[in-house]
Amino acid sequence: MTDDTLSEAQHHSALLAAIVASSDDAIVSKTLDGIITTWNAGAERIFGYTAAEAVGQHITLIIPKDMHDEEYVIIGKVRSGQRVEHFQTVRRTKSGALIDISLTVSPVRDEAGRIIGASKIARDITRQKAIEAQLAEANRRRDEFMANMSHELRTPMNAVIGLAHILSLSPNLSEREQSYVSVLKQSGENLLHLINNLLDVSKIEAGAIELETRDFNLPELIEQTVAAPRVHAAEKGVGFGVTYGAQLREYYRGDPLRVQQILSNLLANAVKFTDTGRIDLRLSVVHADADSARLRFEVMDTGVGIPPDKLNAIFEKFTQADASMTRRYGGTGLGLSIARALAEQMGGTLSAASTPGQGAIFTAELPLTHDPARPQTLEAAEPLSEGRRQVLIVEDYEPNIVVVSTLLDQMGLNYDVARTGTEALRRAEMRTYDLILMDVQMPGMDGFESTRRIRQMETQRALPATPVVAMTAHVRDADRRRCFEAGMTGFIPKPFEPQTFMQVVGEAIAAA
Repeated sequence: MTDDTLSEAQHHSALLAAIVASSDDAIVSKTLDGIITTWNAGAERIFGYTAAEAVGQHITLIIPKDMHDEEYVIIGKVRSGQRVEHFQTVRRTKSGALIDISLTVSPVRDEAGRIIGASKIARDITRQKAIEAQLAEANRRRDEFMANMSHELRTPMNAVIGLAHILSLSPNLSEREQSYVSVLKQSGENLLHLINNLLDVSKIEAGAIELETRDFNLPELIEQTVAAPRVHAAEKGVGFGVTYGAQLREYYRGDPLRVQQILSNLLANAVKFTDTGRIDLRLSVVHADADSARLRFEVMDTGVGIPPDKLNAIFEKFTQADASMTRRYGGTGLGLSIARALAEQMGGTLSAASTPGQGAIFTAELPLTHDPARPQTLEAAEPLSEGRRQVLIVEDYEPNIVVVSTLLDQMGLNYDVARTGTEALRRAEMRTYDLILMDVQMPGMDGFESTRRIRQMETQRALPATPVVAMTAHVRDADRRRCFEAGMTGFIPKPFEPQTFMQVVGEAIAAA
């Protein structure tokens, strides 16, 4: 070896030694038997032992007794030439304190390539773990607050919208009184839309939006989605149409509620900004294979349009094309932001094109899957048999009892009322119901526990399962899962449109 080569090797060795000595992380080497051979200043600072105290000791010096097996697993991997990266675990300091660390362990080889030991880098992540725990607790508290806020806002809104609908059906109202009821109903729906958007924005920003995957009937979903905007368009004298392209299937698999939410926002915008002409929803297939497809949903209107330089801004939160639109049409500018965020979370896109004064086209492309073997025709539901069917209303909020019972009267259904989960269980034990409408949040036994006990009772008595439809202001995806896990068979979110309520009830009873 030349003097220059020797000098270069010495320089390289000194550089590595300096890096090890100055590192804030613990850098430790050990034999394959676990005996510590080197111990840098970072290790002294983190674990409290000096190099003189640690070198020559077994590595279990810093490993809690109940975690010794962990070292044998790590050494086993090192012996086989594997590298252990960013393994999070717990180690014990000289003072006896337990600290969270992140370990990276690599094999050490001799000049012949044989593995003769292990090099370990340990980083103290105790503070990081504490911050993560604080963030998790803050997120839990936020989620709990948002869930309670959602429930407390939606519960009275259900009564406002439901009673406004019931009043609108009265034949004794004067024209002026009918206009009052119409304004009340519209104001309630606008407030509900605002509540939903604000809650959705908070969930999106927290990364708490969850997607479901289940089968749904596309034409039925579209018909439910366009029902309200079609009526609102007709009230303005604006035409409304839906067109289905070729290759569309009847059944798809995905998150139908999110698909509906995206389209509802686009259609509501189209109705708001269109005073003459028409609105069209066009569905087509962009791409399809054996078990998946990318569908295109185009909402086209002949409204005020959007300036070219505002097309991207309209998808930002709290933004409309210009201030005059906010003054004239109202709104928070949240709907399009939410729609795009949902489309992107589903793996799709949402874009817009427009000519000012001539209208706009919003295009959502969403990937969905489907079952190739599933029949493409929907079996018609059996009509309700003659005679009045019996429903059990489980609800503790009196205004909602008035709304639900009135709607059941309109459907020609008998009903009993239980105001607690315990009373619901007692009534279900005493008689057979065609349907149970179950509120979730009640004093004492809640709707989840009441449903579980009803299912247990039915199993013990070898009775068929009664349809139990959740009727609740808790509308998060996690809330839906809890309902079905408890044994419920359907879900009606509060507040609900009376037409939607009657449709769900009718289908549940027909399927029983």
